[in-house]
Amino acid sequence: MTTIKNFNPRFLASLFALSLSFGLAACNQQKSPAEVDHDVAKAEQKEAEKVSEARSDAASTVSAANQDVAEAQRDARSDVNDAMSDANKDVAEARAKADKVAADQSYNVAEEKCKALPSDQIGPCKDRAKADRDAAKAQIDADMKAAKNHNK
Repeated sequence: MTTIKNFNPRFLASLFALSLSFGLAACNQQKSPAEVDHDVAKAEQKEAEKVSEARSDAASTVSAANQDVAEAQRDARSDVNDAMSDANKDVAEARAKADKVAADQSYNVAEEKCKALPSDQIGPCKDRAKADRDAAKAQIDADMKAAKNHNK
């Protein structure tokens, strides 16, 4: 039986060097231009696909963000419109209340003036003042009702 010990050390060293040189030569072979062109084209195609995918993802993100902004703007406009409507309603109610107070005060002044008249004219004078006050308040209520119906 032959073992490594039976071989000449110089022969083993030469065999090892030869094997090593073949191995290194195989690892360090230059590719042909066609192979390089093929590899470059393949890498460029892969890069183009990745860039296209990234751009598509970016476009989707931008589209989603634009939709979110548009929705937020619609909500904000709606909120502003609701607030304006509420404010206008509050202003109208405050004016109506002030107009009713003015009608009451006009009645009080008219009633005091009636007291300066002869006694047989005081009753009809107060009745006229009360009728004027009631008519003014009725008109205020009618205007408020019309405004509410208009805003529905």
